[in-house]
Order: sequence, then structure tokens, then C-alpha cells
Amino acid sequence: MTSVLFITSSPITSSGSHAVRNRGVIKGLCLLGLHVDVLSASSETPTDGFESLRDCENFSFLGKNASYEGAVNSLSGGGLRGHILDVARRAYHSLALYNHTKSVAETAELSRLPRTRYDYVISSSDPKSAHLAAIKLFSQGLKCAHYYQIWGDPWVSDISVKCKLPKSVIKREERRLMSTAEKIFYVSPFTLTDQKRLFPEYANRMDSIPVPYEEVREAVIGKPLKEGHVSIGYFGAYNSYMRNIHPLYEACNEIERAHLFLIGNSDLHLDSTENVTVIPRLEPSELEKYNDGVDFYVCVMNLKGTQIPGKLFHLAGTYKPVVVAMEPGQGAALREYIEGFGRFVVCENTKDSIEEAVLKVIDSERVYSPCDFLSPKSIASQIIKDDIG
Repeated sequence: MTSVLFITSSPITSSGSHAVRNRGVIKGLCLLGLHVDVLSASSETPTDGFESLRDCENFSFLGKNASYEGAVNSLSGGGLRGHILDVARRAYHSLALYNHTKSVAETAELSRLPRTRYDYVISSSDPKSAHLAAIKLFSQGLKCAHYYQIWGDPWVSDISVKCKLPKSVIKREERRLMSTAEKIFYVSPFTLTDQKRLFPEYANRMDSIPVPYEEVREAVIGKPLKEGHVSIGYFGAYNSYMRNIHPLYEACNEIERAHLFLIGNSDLHLDSTENVTVIPRLEPSELEKYNDGVDFYVCVMNLKGTQIPGKLFHLAGTYKPVVVAMEPGQGAALREYIEGFGRFVVCENTKDSIEEAVLKVIDSERVYSPCDFLSPKSIASQIIKDDIG
């Protein structure tokens, strides 16, 4: 049986977008009949609570960054301690090439793995320290026929990077990590084009794959939207340096037939209104009732850059409409790519365009279903297509 070691330096059971993508890929590899072992950061959340991980053969865990966790525990809370923690984090991320998971990745030990040879080793970022963990294991004698890297975000061209080090320093480390891989996958074809331009020496190793959804959400299967009042969900961060949430907020405040649940962390302070309920980030268990209750979703694209929010693809596993609000001027190619899945309603991220798209969805009788092309098995088969024929 073909064997795979999948490496991530964050907890595989976390609720973050990258963890959801990783679980989707792992599930797909298992569905293809492969033997999959997982190496990830440790977590208090057990893996057996995730259907997507149930067919994995073995789980191994990296060590903890005790100094980081100790600092967080001692400084957590409000008031002065919370302020000190926030300042310390900002200073750290502005000067450090990697985040605190670098120390976690450096605990990788071959002796913790159930075997020393695999057909495939796949390291997946973010965090980018996942690739460091793989490199360390290779230095200890780990063998494989193929080593692949999945980059959820690029590095030097990533608009969310907070590191203030010179771009030349970041690019040099990005190049070093890439040099070790046989194949390098990005989750956006536009990022792929950009990375080939930045690193032409590795262009022939690069490819792109979309993000798979982790699971099909069975709620409200095939139920068309009813006439009358509907609820809309925007679930995720909306920091002003990443996304412009104002057009969605303003549009829903003017649509009498709709109510928006805006749930996520932000540096903005938006007030709840009669038509909009604003809620800070919720734990996954708390968010479930809103996921089940909304009639459709809205995803807002990044202000700039080549990345496509993973949330868009995660929502492709639902039976509900998904409106995608693109920034004006992002280009016809991006719009054609998203519309090409046949799953999304695309509009511009302006109040009038969003209002038009929302009303179009409300009045439509179309029944939406999960996109087969974005299923875990489909995406996994694209990663190891050479091995499955």
C-alpha cells in the first residue's frame, strides 16, 4: 500500500483555515486507499472527534514551545498584562522570520514516527515551519520516494506577513525551503504565476491545486430559499488591512428582506443594527448553530494579492448559495476562475453590487449542492496524480 507522511506544525485539530484544508487533503488521501500517517503539533482536542481523520493509520506529535506557552499563560487576561502580551507579540512578529512554531518544528524526531521510509512525505504550511520539520527529519535519516510541499500562502509576497525584516531575507529563506522539494503546490493559480516569476529556477517544480472542503454539510439539503426574510452568514476575520467589510455591512443594512450575521475578529468596531448582528469570533461548537441557521453565505475577497480565501472553498461543501464579493479591479481572470467552478455567485465588493447579488440569490429557485471538483478525494488525486495513473 502506498504510504504517506503528512506534516504540519500546527495542531491538526484546530479550527483555523489551514487546518481545515489539511484535514481535507488528508481525508482525500485516505479515500484513495493510501496509508496515511500524520505528524502535527500537539493539541488538547482529540483527533477521534474528526470524521476526516478517522481513516489515518497513526498520529505522532511534535513537542511544545514551553517558553512561549508559559509567557502566554502568565500574561493572558485583560488590563496591563493583556496589553503587555499584545505589545510583546507585535514586537516578536515584526522581527522574527518564523512564528513561535519554529521551536515546535525543531522538536521533530524520527524516533517518534512509526516508520522511517514513505512513498510520499508532504509538508503543508502555514505555519511555514512545517517544512522545517520535514527537513530536520530528512537530516535524521527519513527516506521517501517523493517529497512535496503545499504552501497555503506564499511568503515574501504574502500581504498578511507582519515581519519587518528585509524582503531579501524572507525571499532567501523561502528559496531555501523550496529547494528541498520535488513538487511545490500553491492553492491559487495566480499565486503560482507570481511565484514562478519570483523563483524561475523552481518554476518547473510548481503547480497549483484548489483548497478542498473538509466535509459535506448535510443541513438544509436541496432546500430552495423561501420568499421573505432570509439570513446571511459571514464567518471569519475581517481586519481592515485584509478585507473591506463595509460594503457588505452597508448593503445588508438596506435590504429589508435579509439579516446578516457578521461573526469574526476584526480591528474595526461595527455596531449591531436591526439588519446586522455583529459577534466576535466564536468557538466552532458555538458557531454550528449559525452555520445551520443561515440561508446562504458571503465571502469577501482580500484587498490585494493573489490569494483566494480558503473559506470560499470550504463553503463549496454545503448545499447553500455562496456569494463572493471581489474587489473592483481584481481582473476578469480571477472572476472567470471562481465562476468556472459553477458553484459561486460573484459580484463586486460595492454596496450596490452586493445588494443586487443578494436579491438575485433570494429570488432564485436554483438548488445548490457541493462541488465534486473540490471534494477531498478529487484534490488529493490531483496531488498524487502520477502515482494513481
